[in-house]
Amino acid sequence: MSESVPKYLTWEKVRSRWIFQIRIPEQVRPAFGGKTTIRQHLGNISEAEAVARAAQLAAHYKQLFDQHLAQTKPHKRSDPYKAGAVKIVLDENISQRFVDTWHTREAHAFADRLESLRDACDSEWDDLEQEIDKSLSDARICLRRADTQAMQQALVSIQSDLNVKIDCTRSAMDTLTHAFNGARVAYLTQCLAIARGEASISSLNLAPETQLPLVELWGDPASRLAERWKEMVLSVGGEVELKTLEKYRGIADDLETVLTRRPVQCLTETDVEALKALWVARDNGAGTIKDKLRILQSMLRPFDSDGKLEETVARRLPRTCPPRAVRLPFTVTQARRLMNELFNNPSIREDDQMLIALLLLLGARIEEIYQLSCNDFTPTSTGWLVRFADRHQTGSGEASLKNAVSARRLPLRSGVLPELDAWIRERLGDKGYLFPNGSSNKYGIRSAAASRRLNRLIRDLFSDDRRLVLQSTRPTANRAMRRANTDPRIRRRFLGHADIDVHERHYDPGELLDDRDLLPGSTALADFLLEALGRRKRAGATRSKKHH
Repeated sequence: MSESVPKYLTWEKVRSRWIFQIRIPEQVRPAFGGKTTIRQHLGNISEAEAVARAAQLAAHYKQLFDQHLAQTKPHKRSDPYKAGAVKIVLDENISQRFVDTWHTREAHAFADRLESLRDACDSEWDDLEQEIDKSLSDARICLRRADTQAMQQALVSIQSDLNVKIDCTRSAMDTLTHAFNGARVAYLTQCLAIARGEASISSLNLAPETQLPLVELWGDPASRLAERWKEMVLSVGGEVELKTLEKYRGIADDLETVLTRRPVQCLTETDVEALKALWVARDNGAGTIKDKLRILQSMLRPFDSDGKLEETVARRLPRTCPPRAVRLPFTVTQARRLMNELFNNPSIREDDQMLIALLLLLGARIEEIYQLSCNDFTPTSTGWLVRFADRHQTGSGEASLKNAVSARRLPLRSGVLPELDAWIRERLGDKGYLFPNGSSNKYGIRSAAASRRLNRLIRDLFSDDRRLVLQSTRPTANRAMRRANTDPRIRRRFLGHADIDVHERHYDPGELLDDRDLLPGSTALADFLLEALGRRKRAGATRSKKHH
C-alpha cells in the first residue's frame, strides 16, 4: 500500500476494506436528509481499483452537489410553470408517490426503447437482456447496502424536471432510500421478464393518481372549476351571467393560489383553512366565507367521484355566522327627508328623482326599472300597466330578470306625482329606453352608475345607519302594502317573489293576477308616496278609512 492515500479514500484496518468519504456542502444538506457526510464501503479491493472508484464517486457526487446548489439559487424564468418550485414535504405517502412517479417515467422510457427494437435482430434483444440483468445486479447490491446513489440521481432528476422541492428529515430520507431501492429491484425484474417475452409491457402500468400530486402528472387544476361549472349550466339550457362567472372564477383562482400546482383531487382540510385565511385577510366576513365555500362545493362536485372533496369542505365550514345586517325600510319621516333632498337639491338629476319615485310606486328592483322601454308601458284608466319581462319572453332587446317569477305586470297609478306623469309621457314619446342615458357596465348592468350615485346620497343623508340603502325601497314598499292590509299574494307579486303553497303554485298562481287584482297594492304604494311627499292622500282612500 502506498504511503500517500488519495483524497476521499480511507483504509479501515479493523475490517480490511477501503472507505470512500466526502463532506456534503451545508447548503444542500437538506436534500440529503441533513447528513453532513457521505460514506460508502468499497470493500477489500486493490488500491489502484479503490483510487479509480473513489475518483469516479467524487466526480459523481460533486456533480450532484452542483445540481442541488443550482436549484437553491434564485433565477428568472419566463415560463410561469418554472416560476417557483412547489415544496413537498416527504412523508410515507409522498415517499410512495415519489417511487411511483420514478417508476412511471422509467416505464415510459422503457416502452419507447422496446418500440425501437420491434424490428431489431435477436442479438440486440440479447444485449437489452444483459443490460437489464447487470442493472438488476447493481440494484440488488444497492438494496443490500442501502446505497443512496441511484435514489439521489432520481431525486435530482425529478425535482429538476417537475420543478419541485422535496423537503425531508434524515429518517424520512432513509425510508425513501429503502423504498426506492426495493422498488427499483422489482421494476427491473419486471423489465427483464418483459424483455424475455415472459410478461406484457402493460404490467408496468400504474394508476396516474398514485404519482406525486401535480397537475402535470394527473388530476385537474383549480382553474378548471369555473369553466366546468359554466359548461354544465349551458348544457342544460341555462344562462351564465358574467358577474356570476367572475365570482366563481375568483373563488377558483384563490383555490389555485392555495393548491399551487396540486390537483383539486388532492384538496385537504389544511388547504380549506388556508383558503379561509386568505379570505379573512381580504376582510371577508364569516357569512361571505361560508357562501364562498358553498359555491366551492358545487364547483368541486363534477371532480368528486366519491364525495370526499365535498366532505372535506363541509368539515371546515364556519359553524356559526353573525347575523347579517337586514336592509331596513324607510320610515315615513325618512322617506320624506329623502324626497325633500331629491326634489330640492338642484344638483340631483331629474332621472334620479323619477327613479326613486318609481322604485317606491312599483317595489321593483333598480335594474328591472332601468331595463324598461316604451313597449313595456300600456295605458289604463288609472295610469299604466308596466311589464317586466326578459328578452326570451319579449323576443327582442337585452333585458334579463333575476328569476322566472320576476316576470310580471304591475299597475302604476298616475296623479300621484304630476312631474312623474309628465316625465313618463315624454319618455314614451321618444320610443326607446325609459332611462336612455344608462350605459351598461362590463356585466351588462345599465343601472350600476345610478345605483352608486343614489347609494352615496342615502349614506350622506342617513350616515348613522348603514342598513338604509337604495334597495331599502323594496322592504319600504312591502311594509306600506302590509300596513294597508294588502293581500300577501299581491305583495309577493309586486316584489317578484314566488308563491309559497301548493294551491297557489298549481291552481291559482300569482302569474294569473291581473291589474285589477293588483290595484290594492298600487293604491297602498301611491298613498305612502303622497304621505312621504307631504301631500294630502287621495279622497277615495280617506273616505275608505273613515268608513272603516
